[in-house]
Amino acid sequence: MEIRRYAIFTCPPEGAFASAAASWLGWDSGHGKELASPVGKLSKRPRKYGFHGTLKAPFRLAEGYTEQGLIAAVDTLAAGLNPPAPFNLSLAQIGGFLALVPEGDSPDLTALAAKIVRGLDSLRAPMNEAERQRRRNLSLAEEANLEAWGYPYVMEQFRFHMTLTGHLGREDSEDSEDVRQTANAHFAEHIQVPYQIRDICVMGEAAESGRFHVIKRIALKEG
Repeated sequence: MEIRRYAIFTCPPEGAFASAAASWLGWDSGHGKELASPVGKLSKRPRKYGFHGTLKAPFRLAEGYTEQGLIAAVDTLAAGLNPPAPFNLSLAQIGGFLALVPEGDSPDLTALAAKIVRGLDSLRAPMNEAERQRRRNLSLAEEANLEAWGYPYVMEQFRFHMTLTGHLGREDSEDSEDVRQTANAHFAEHIQVPYQIRDICVMGEAAESGRFHVIKRIALKEG
């Protein structure tokens, strides 16, 4: 499989939560399988990525680096990173789309993402003009992040989320409320309960399909 871009995500380990999330989106990135989604086109936009929380956004490898080199670098980095404290997930509509987000502040999760962004940035190819032009209406801080790290929503602008839908419109609209109720029922066993991140995933975007696949799951520091 030819890989176009790589990313570092956190994805639930195999089990009931991962299965529920994969069936919601219609794509199981761990097994490379398409599934029937209960919300159809509403999950089309996030479907290609699989269910995940972004820690380092998709990037092309810099010249001279290989997939094996990336995996080795993530292995080394992860061995020194402590898992963040468990947190409860809740449904929220952010930026017009529905997502699972942590309840309250998660400073150690933000710190984890920042360390991964910094620790792997030398492996990221510089942005090309097409990639730069896809970003619009950014704040000054987000513009600075884009130039420094290739992605606007890092460091102080990082907000952890696990996307469930594409754009829904107004939060108080009838359609948005219907989707929220469907999601509440679908994820009832997995929200408002502690969620623990114990590993991170090296992800690859297949050039042919544009779908992201789990290449390797790497444990964070133990103890």
